[in-house]
Amino acid sequence: MFKNNSPKILNPQKKSIIDYMSSQQQLIKDYKDETGKKALWGGYFTKLFQKWNLDKLKSGNTKIVAFSDNKLFDTMTKKLVNKSTYFTKGNKLRAKYSKKNDIIIVNNTIVENVVKREKASDIFMPKLKRKIKYAENNNNNIDIPITIDNINRDVKRLLKVLRVATHNYSISVVDNNGIKKYFGINYDSLNRLSGYLETGTLMSSSELTSDKEIAEAILTNNEFELMVRGKRGKNQQNGGSFFPYTHKLKKVDLTRYAVFTKEQHDEDDGKYDVNCLCYALERAGYDTTPVQCLVRNRTIPQKEFKHVAELLDIHLTIRFVKDEKKKLHFGDKTKTPIEIGNIFNHYFLIEKTNYTSYSINNYDNIKDIDDFNKIVNNKNVKRKDKFISSYLLIKILYNTPSMLEELEYNNMIYKTCFHNEVKHFGSLKYNEKVNTNKVKFTENESNIIDTYYFDFETITGRNDKRKINHKPYCVYSDKHKNGFFGPTCGKQFLENIVEKYGVSVYPKNDEEKEKYKNMINRKTNIRLIAHNAGYDYRFLIEHLKFDTRNQPLEKGNSLLTAKFTSYYNNKVLSFEIRDSLKMINMGLGKFGKAFNLKVEKQMMPYSLYTEENVEKRYIHINECLENEELKGKKELFLENCKKSNCLNGDMVDILKYAGWYCYLDCITLKQGYEKFSGLVKEATGQNIENYLTLASLADGYLKLKGCYDDVFSISGVPRHFIQKCVVGGRTMTAQNKKIIKLGSKKYKDYETGNGTEKIKISDFDAVSLYPSAMNRMDGFLKGVPKIIDNFEYVKNNSDGYFIEIKVLSVGKDYKFPCASYMTDKGIRNFTNDLVGRTIYLDKTGLEDLVNFQDVKYEFIKGYHYDEGRNSTIKETIKYVFEQRLKYKDMTYVYKNDELVKEFKTKKEYCKSEYFENKEYDVIYTNALQMVFKELMNSSYGKSYMKPIETEKRYIHKDDLDKTFERHSNNIKVATELFNGEHIKIDMIKNIDEHFNCVHVGVEILSMSKRIMYEVMSIAEDNKFNMYITDTDSIHIDTDKVKPLAELFKKKYNRELIGKGMGQFHTDFDLEGSCGEIYAIDSVFLGKKCYCDRLKSVDKFGKDIYGYHIRMKGVPVGSIIYKANTDYGGDVIELYKDLYEGKAILFDLLVNADGSKRCRFEFKKDMTIENKDEFFRKISF
Repeated sequence: MFKNNSPKILNPQKKSIIDYMSSQQQLIKDYKDETGKKALWGGYFTKLFQKWNLDKLKSGNTKIVAFSDNKLFDTMTKKLVNKSTYFTKGNKLRAKYSKKNDIIIVNNTIVENVVKREKASDIFMPKLKRKIKYAENNNNNIDIPITIDNINRDVKRLLKVLRVATHNYSISVVDNNGIKKYFGINYDSLNRLSGYLETGTLMSSSELTSDKEIAEAILTNNEFELMVRGKRGKNQQNGGSFFPYTHKLKKVDLTRYAVFTKEQHDEDDGKYDVNCLCYALERAGYDTTPVQCLVRNRTIPQKEFKHVAELLDIHLTIRFVKDEKKKLHFGDKTKTPIEIGNIFNHYFLIEKTNYTSYSINNYDNIKDIDDFNKIVNNKNVKRKDKFISSYLLIKILYNTPSMLEELEYNNMIYKTCFHNEVKHFGSLKYNEKVNTNKVKFTENESNIIDTYYFDFETITGRNDKRKINHKPYCVYSDKHKNGFFGPTCGKQFLENIVEKYGVSVYPKNDEEKEKYKNMINRKTNIRLIAHNAGYDYRFLIEHLKFDTRNQPLEKGNSLLTAKFTSYYNNKVLSFEIRDSLKMINMGLGKFGKAFNLKVEKQMMPYSLYTEENVEKRYIHINECLENEELKGKKELFLENCKKSNCLNGDMVDILKYAGWYCYLDCITLKQGYEKFSGLVKEATGQNIENYLTLASLADGYLKLKGCYDDVFSISGVPRHFIQKCVVGGRTMTAQNKKIIKLGSKKYKDYETGNGTEKIKISDFDAVSLYPSAMNRMDGFLKGVPKIIDNFEYVKNNSDGYFIEIKVLSVGKDYKFPCASYMTDKGIRNFTNDLVGRTIYLDKTGLEDLVNFQDVKYEFIKGYHYDEGRNSTIKETIKYVFEQRLKYKDMTYVYKNDELVKEFKTKKEYCKSEYFENKEYDVIYTNALQMVFKELMNSSYGKSYMKPIETEKRYIHKDDLDKTFERHSNNIKVATELFNGEHIKIDMIKNIDEHFNCVHVGVEILSMSKRIMYEVMSIAEDNKFNMYITDTDSIHIDTDKVKPLAELFKKKYNRELIGKGMGQFHTDFDLEGSCGEIYAIDSVFLGKKCYCDRLKSVDKFGKDIYGYHIRMKGVPVGSIIYKANTDYGGDVIELYKDLYEGKAILFDLLVNADGSKRCRFEFKKDMTIENKDEFFRKISF
């Protein structure tokens, strides 16, 4: 709830009048930009502007009353009031307000009037409660508009009138982009929402999650709509919830059944931390860790009870107090049943209690008698053999309303939720049949009738610079040379394909019935492929029909695949969309060189295609040539205009030009995709049609080659536990401190500079680090994990293990420590400060911790593997590595004088025999090397991939109530799409059924860190300066590289420097360099944030300089532009300011040359618009 500690008046009189006038002028400018009209006419504000200004005030988008100096806007009443009500003629706040802590005025808007608000809320809440109860008692659905002032800005007040345990509610709100969103009220959402509202702080877009978005929208608009779903349908999901009442029998202890008195309910003792089904099973003596690892939110749907029973290897029976005839069985029926009762969706253990039915029914009359719980009649006879079950006891409570009172929801109820995060493991026991699967190579055969490679061209802006949503104006495919134009081009595109391949929705014979059945069941599909399909897909979505069986698979703003049906002219056709970018990770413009395609040189002046120009269609050639994107490319544009036959005198048919360009893109995509497909088939024998991503293709290759034979994937407790051992590459500066080393002459007087350029630092990189790790390990662990009983034995006799330990001491400190822990903020911190901490690691990690840093520890728990290893990975990855080198050295040679001139500046020119002998030739590397490179670098990632916790669903708006009724506890947010007909739902998956081979991934990561640490520990032991490590690279003094290699050879009897797996090489890159490259100035600020000034010589022996720039979250072009504008082009000077603590604001949408980088904002309603500005302030 908002509270004010002192009177707060922020108005034009107290603020700078200049600031106020500036805001006023900005509002006038915004009005003109938005409407195209003037705000002033004859020196007076127009009525249209006044209405527009008032609408902005009501929506919370401004706090300025621009058209009057004598009015204030009251956000509570949404009306204008006279300023004289609050201020004297001398512009001082009147005494009756200045003495009270009850008003806040910002500019000329009253944003707070505490006393008035509290009184209004006290009147509103009882009315709200009556409305809700009436709807629920009469089985009605109603929508109630509410402002945050109605509830006194305390969303927890809703808890007093909502019965979340037994009824469904949701909130709808319009966000700052005008998008309508629906927010399900469930067991933890109101508490999170309340927390965000209490701060009164709006979050930046990069921080927004679904509930934060709702909070921001409520704060901005000051209102929302409470949707009460009193109508109880058949779709209600039984998920398990809190008992919705407290009981009044203070001397009757029902805590074993999670039924509490009011006093017990108010105690913060963790009673509500566990789902009621788990609570009941724990009372029955079962460790529910496997279930807690499985559950993603507080509820467990009844349909998952079979899974729960299998996990715990039990026979579970459910009896319903409100329906005694109903009894459900789950699990192994040969086992003794564990009886669970259900009332109001609350689950409790059925067992014998210490109470007789008489003692409960007559509690008030006998409660003060000793051993009243044993009394069986009105003569106070006491017997122990008449105790009733918990089922019958709770049934008595249910049938006696006077013994109960409605539960008052408090923080304890709402503050916890599993969300698949178990911090402390109980037993590590698991059901091997349920939680392990033998890994097998499988490929889903393609059922594709035909494939279309398609692309949309869109309008992204206007001449008057007003922001608009991207709009398609044409779509082409490789099979549609004339394309489709206009706002409905996507619909025309689909209808054309449906007309050709669709089957009748009214089949007349058995053959047509079979075709219709196959089509509806998706046994046949048309495949649509686009490069970056997540963009193009949004222009088709309003024409698609989804079903619950086949929902799109999305990741962030990108699309992996989507299956849908489309209807036209009494025909239906099933489609599948794929994103080629997920398989070929490069821009379409690079396809020509990568795949040796003969591609016409093209260019597309996108900014020319404004909304106005597309409507005109014909643009004068001079206007076209003035477009900024055509600087230096005018001749190419004119040449392409002729090729596309789009010139009509002095006018350019820009739509025809766009169509020509779009069609050629589709052809390039088709040729590149098919070429890549052929290369993969040649290299691995795999069909890329059977894989969605490059990572899944690479993972499939290892399985195809037998690397996973006898290896088991795992889920549940073992996966969850071993997942905690996943530690990525070490990224840190020495001792996690900032470091600066300056050797240039300009820094001779600087603290760390000597001005002699004697500072020489090299970037010492591991060759193919992760493939090297896979080649060096003894293979993938076979079999299933076993719980460790005797760690001392396991340590010396098992093939591998994954354990939790407590660090007792660290014998040797390093500037770059071996181990790490996760901070409360989720940041991985490599440190020597480990004593007393609990960490998770595998066999390799523990051995390195002990060998390198002499750590003493206490074993806590863990798993081990003792069925040997599958060593196939060693030869497989070696083969892939060697093939990549082989094909990398193979070349295609073309004669192209123009490209030779461009290529001469690159270091490959200096190193190539071809150029020394034949300066007119250009070398293209064999495209097959790219396949092997991607196989090497992508093959390990899927082994430890985390579970996807949410899924996307698309429904028709008419199905929203039914969906909330069915899934109220799982819906994070539902967003109305731009067409107003469909809803996109972000839904938490109830159950984590994710399997992976995390034990394989952990060992690869650990071996990669060992490869790095064997080198780094020698450097540390010999006091060689290292400054930063970034996973597979080390910045080290150049003169220490050779001694380091010698010491390494002496210790490990292996050559350190070379191009083979497990070796290292210096790897700075400087264009035009034909000699050694090293840094003469370096600034290291933190993880992935550093800069080097590089020096080398060109082929003529002339000194050349450049930069090696890294800053996570800031593009290199933005850094260079900032250096050019504010630091005379010196990037080291910029980094030096950051080192000295200065905060620097970067424009993330600017390129090095000052031109604007195009960045799209993908909005939740599936629209897209250009991002006009994106700044980030960086400081260290």
